[in-house]
Amino acid sequence: MQLNVPALIGAIAVTLLGALAVIGWHLHQLPLLCVCPLFVPIAYNTAIGFLLSGASLVLFRFRRRGWSLICLICLGLMAILSLMDSTGCTNLNIDGAFMRPYGQTGALLNGHMAISTAFCFLLTSIAIGILMLPRQTRRQVYGIGILASVVFALGAVGLSGYITEARTSYRFGYLTRMALLTTFGFMILGSTLLAATWNAKRRKGETWPCWAPGMAGIFGAGVTTAIFQSMIVQQSAILAFMSRTGEVHGEAMFPDIERLQGRLRDEAAVAGMIASVLVYWCLMLAQHARQHAVALQFEITERCAAQEELQDIREGLEQTVLHRTVALSRANDKAVAAARRERDFVRDMLMSVTDGRLRFCESIEDFPLPLPHRSHDPIPLTADHGLADLRWSLRSVCADCNFNDARSYDLVTAASEAAMNAVVHAGGGTAEVFTDRIHLVQVWICDRGTGIAMEDLPRATLERGFTTVGSFGHGIKMVLSCADKTWLQTGQLGTTILLEQHATEPPPDWIETDSRSN
Repeated sequence: MQLNVPALIGAIAVTLLGALAVIGWHLHQLPLLCVCPLFVPIAYNTAIGFLLSGASLVLFRFRRRGWSLICLICLGLMAILSLMDSTGCTNLNIDGAFMRPYGQTGALLNGHMAISTAFCFLLTSIAIGILMLPRQTRRQVYGIGILASVVFALGAVGLSGYITEARTSYRFGYLTRMALLTTFGFMILGSTLLAATWNAKRRKGETWPCWAPGMAGIFGAGVTTAIFQSMIVQQSAILAFMSRTGEVHGEAMFPDIERLQGRLRDEAAVAGMIASVLVYWCLMLAQHARQHAVALQFEITERCAAQEELQDIREGLEQTVLHRTVALSRANDKAVAAARRERDFVRDMLMSVTDGRLRFCESIEDFPLPLPHRSHDPIPLTADHGLADLRWSLRSVCADCNFNDARSYDLVTAASEAAMNAVVHAGGGTAEVFTDRIHLVQVWICDRGTGIAMEDLPRATLERGFTTVGSFGHGIKMVLSCADKTWLQTGQLGTTILLEQHATEPPPDWIETDSRSN
């Protein structure tokens, strides 16, 4: 964590305060040690403590971590040893180790650092140590803020003692009083540490630092303490005034008045502490509420953005689907047109190659109408029966239409081959025989097979012995050679073949076409 500009200014100010105090001690310049000769001057070790605190922060700001750590260690050791001397645990006389006191005031004659001063320096060393860690967490920043708030509050309470003339606010015993410059120094030092962590680890939606509720509670306790000390001074002044003016008759009333004022003072202190705790909890709840509100707003914003993005994606997908649909429709139209052209080509090619004997049909409407007389009911074609019935029916019809044996044999052969293909490749079908009872016979054979693929149709109809898995294939070449005319319609729904035979062999179509043209 790097010090910002306000924190750097505060660190420089603390360093200058300590340096000027040290210079004042060495030059015996009391104006540099105390604001007023009646006030307590700053102790030499206190000046060293401010110098070390400010120097540690300034060196840390300019990336001199080694020297900054040395200053911090010296500050912590001095604070711990001073506390041990002040509490009587040791007798190292750490306060006189660097400068022997001189002058007339009690603090200078004895030279002890106040316990509250040593405690503030100890808290400061801990806060700076946490500040120097390479990676900061939210709890560590919160700890720095609380320690800095305590340092600032102790300095403010000491300053309030000078304002209200309550010496208990800035002294502990007779020989350990906090100097006026010391109170200013700790207030500046606490403000510096608070400024250093002002924007550190702040979550979204936080309008103040994470340590702000704790700082408010500590400041409230400090204000309560200052008011408590001022009430003590006011109580002492009132009792002294009443004693001098003689308004109170009899010493027996003094304990009652003193007890009453003490009770009011204590109740005010308790009320102030409770108010400080309530302020802390209120600010904490407000901070959490603000964080939840910002988190909720952020979630709402994210969801709205996600919905807008989803809507854009949906619209883009719809446009893509529309474009793809149009493209597929165009491609399908082209494929249908190409397939139609292919079928037309195959139809014309087959008709031309077979001299008009084979005509490829698109649908059942392309077939000629059935002849008016049906010889028998539809004959089912299976592997067990049906073929013999078809042959017997054809022989009977051919005899009625005066077919000679050769013409009759050709029609029976062609029909048998077509029926066999329906049974073998399509699993069966139906056959119907129509006649005009004069000289023309039609044989209709239908099945529900998978049909002949368009790419296999030329070979299936023109190549002898070729076979496919469709309805017709093997034998169609024979069908074309035996029947006068053949109509073929095939597809995925099945195959329909129409055989037409005359009593006498008709001339080819090209001869009829030439005779009609002539």
